[in-house]
Amino acid sequence: WQELGAFSPDQISFHDYLVQVEDENWNKLTLYTDFAALQKHLEELSPVDKAAIADYIHAARKFTDLDLMALPLFKPWQLATKLLPRLPYLAKWGKTSMASFAQRFTDPFLRQAFPTLQYGLPDVPMLVHLNFLAGCFKQSLGWPKGGSLAFARNIEQRFLTLGGKVYYNSRAEKILVENNKALGVSLEDGREIRADWVISAADGHTTIYKMLDGKFTDKNLDTYYATPPENC
Repeated sequence: WQELGAFSPDQISFHDYLVQVEDENWNKLTLYTDFAALQKHLEELSPVDKAAIADYIHAARKFTDLDLMALPLFKPWQLATKLLPRLPYLAKWGKTSMASFAQRFTDPFLRQAFPTLQYGLPDVPMLVHLNFLAGCFKQSLGWPKGGSLAFARNIEQRFLTLGGKVYYNSRAEKILVENNKALGVSLEDGREIRADWVISAADGHTTIYKMLDGKFTDKNLDTYYATPPENC
């Protein structure tokens, strides 16, 4: 958000914790964004799980100088120096789910609550969770004051100052394609808007099968959308 010029640091809220999980016995797990506070809290919940807790916090700290969500902005030399040396480490946590790591805890409550900490989905890779937690710790991830509308308005203002134009109440119906290249969109009211780049913010199925009439698909995509994964 800083690179986009959408928000200044004083317009972002950084919370002390991300989520809390309670069970029927009023046991409560709080995902603090401060590593020391989180480690202390977890050890208070289950002193016998200190080894697994220490490994968890150590892994999160490893992500404080590597933001995976910023990878598309990396230059080749950054990928070589920052990413490549860590591939084995990233592979380890990419293969470990929240649910599988939770099995390292002996405490029944931690085993039950921990898998729900990231989006409530037990199968989310630890890689995603650790990267997210590290971003909150170093305050590169936060919540815009005023919510999503304020965030969108700030991006709009930045876009307009750069010479962009926004069309409101203009539903895109089709993506215009010539020689296998997207050249713009046609709107429901019949207007056509040409562009050098066309980026769809619609869901994949609408984009592929409605806006592009299913002309640019393959067997894997067809199979995927015919049998969506569970928890989708």
